[in-house]
Amino acid sequence: MIRSLGKPTSLFFIVNALACIGLNIGVVGVNWFIIDATRQNSVLGAYGAVSVISAFVTLALSGHFTDKYNKIDILKYCCIGQAVLFFIVGLAHALQMRAGYIIALLALLNMPLMVIFSIVSRGAVAHVWDKQNLARGNALLEVTLQLGAMCAALLTGLLYGRFGFSVLIALGGVVTLCAGGVLLVCPLKIDFPAAVRESYWSGLRKGLIYLVRHRAVFLYGLVAFVPTIVISVSNNVIPGYVEQTLKAGAGVYGAGDICFALGALLAGWWASRKSVPYTKLKAFIYFGLSMGCMLVLMLSARVWIFYMGVFLVGVVLAQLRIGLNTLFMDVADKEYLGRSLSLLMALAMGVQAVMAYVIGKLMDAFGAPTGFAVLVGMLAVGGVLLLWGRKEKDF
Repeated sequence: MIRSLGKPTSLFFIVNALACIGLNIGVVGVNWFIIDATRQNSVLGAYGAVSVISAFVTLALSGHFTDKYNKIDILKYCCIGQAVLFFIVGLAHALQMRAGYIIALLALLNMPLMVIFSIVSRGAVAHVWDKQNLARGNALLEVTLQLGAMCAALLTGLLYGRFGFSVLIALGGVVTLCAGGVLLVCPLKIDFPAAVRESYWSGLRKGLIYLVRHRAVFLYGLVAFVPTIVISVSNNVIPGYVEQTLKAGAGVYGAGDICFALGALLAGWWASRKSVPYTKLKAFIYFGLSMGCMLVLMLSARVWIFYMGVFLVGVVLAQLRIGLNTLFMDVADKEYLGRSLSLLMALAMGVQAVMAYVIGKLMDAFGAPTGFAVLVGMLAVGGVLLLWGRKEKDF
């Protein structure tokens, strides 16, 4: 499937899969470390809020640069920078630095490079594939993301309890560094548009004006980020749910993430092989199914239902994200794609920061399943945005 792309673009997707293993260890492993070290959902929620705020600031300031500089170089330096951070954190934990200091360091620095990598990688898909094959390109990217997430969840489940957080996060650094090393040793020759030569503030202003004047692009972008917000915020819900509602440990937590990744991987693989038109009705169905799965998880306290539920959520949200991202890339101009993605994701991160903090407080006050109720509400908002977007350009 990936081999048919040719060597440069095949290597692009392989690097993404490799990098996503390390980057997802920085999500799955870190979130479990916070719950294990503090036993408080509110701390994990506060960590998520601060992380998202730092990512918000990064995205708001970096949108112009994602269009100005070569995307492969940006991916390379993101991988190397993330690896350095993981090595520092692993060493600090091995030297028994207080958990609070480690959590604060990660809250400020873990997310920015990760979100830049995600934005640049997704923006590059529009240059790797033509418009007729954007759905396949987004599906293949979803496959690489979920392969990385699945491997990270497996490593967390196997290694955290036996070897500890230091070894796990250091391994994340090694894998991420390998992804950057591949880009150093094997430069990818992909044709990107000529670099934007205008000043930073001019480029940022034009990006904002573009979104304001093209309401369909703005609404498509907002809808497209709803599944990503839900997936990200669920990382603040599931650790506390597993530890407090299911009364289970890192093994069940890791296995649940593997189930989610398997579902999303299956959805991505299917979408990459079938050129099926994506319709507005199909999007509404996916929103409804994902809300139903979240409600089942909220009402259940059984491990096997947890596994089945997160698997189905993975299938549905991956299909939804692939289709909505394809629609967005189809209407957005490539010249403004990097800035549009960065500015819209910055807005999404602002929402995510608030929701992460609120969810942590609600889960401590009313019980861990409350987090799934909030996720259902967020998906309902996505359905409303989809209805609103129909007025601008039919899905």
